[in-house]
Amino acid sequence: MFTYKRNLNFSGSDPVMFEPLVSVIGSLIAETSITPDQFMIVGAEARNLLHRSFNLPVGDLSTTHDVDVALAMLSWDGFNQLTPVYKRMASTKSAIRFNIARVPVDVIPFGGVETDKGIVEVPGDGHLINVLGYTDAFAAADAFVLPGVGNLKVVAPWYYVILKLEALADRSQNFNYKDAQDIGTALFWLETSEGDAAWLYEQDLDALIANDLKVDITLAHLFGEHLAGLLDTHQHQRLLEKVLRVDARDFSSELRRGLFRTNTSAKNDAARERYEALVRGLADPRIRNIRISRQP
Repeated sequence: MFTYKRNLNFSGSDPVMFEPLVSVIGSLIAETSITPDQFMIVGAEARNLLHRSFNLPVGDLSTTHDVDVALAMLSWDGFNQLTPVYKRMASTKSAIRFNIARVPVDVIPFGGVETDKGIVEVPGDGHLINVLGYTDAFAAADAFVLPGVGNLKVVAPWYYVILKLEALADRSQNFNYKDAQDIGTALFWLETSEGDAAWLYEQDLDALIANDLKVDITLAHLFGEHLAGLLDTHQHQRLLEKVLRVDARDFSSELRRGLFRTNTSAKNDAARERYEALVRGLADPRIRNIRISRQP
């Protein structure tokens, strides 16, 4: 059973460690009537928080200057509170960008503003934003405790991977494979949390044997099966069709950067092998009910 034993309480930490996120969320709460329970942190800031939750240093992770915040909205009335307060910078295929607390913030509205399941049409400019899986991810989000903010929802590791697979498939059409590094990092969390995997021999010996007794490959495969089990039929089919269109050979080096510090062709191959096991699990029609318990 995947336990993902982690620390989600950072209330006693220095708030500076969590900038610029603390300033961005603080501004949104102070300047609008948006409540903390509407936020879900995604993107690089979520990755950093999840990395810290496994007691891992964030210094080796790729850096970014923006913040990604998903907002659960019943209607555009709530979202429109942002425009009088913050300068709107642009709309992209994945978000609406604002300057908040002097930080570029990609705001991703979802929920009641969706025109179709998983699609948001931005009023005024017609941009379509793919929010497939955000509602389910929000319901299952982790409750972190951050200094200067308090309780804040952060996308859970398994939904983080689902959203990253979606982003990788979308952006790879433009030969942009940056999301592969984050997927590699998530596979590293899996190894960090479950690397001894004694439970595999008791609960999933058949899967272990099918993967030549390779624990890392078996974990990735089982994790892919679990991701498939989180999605409804429509979501699963849509994601799988997109993921199967990309070739991991195009981004093996990016996967390796997330998994390993050593840059060799062998490590590239090992990273690709784990990703391909993940996709096999995602595509496996024999979905097993693998329970995941979150422990604070």
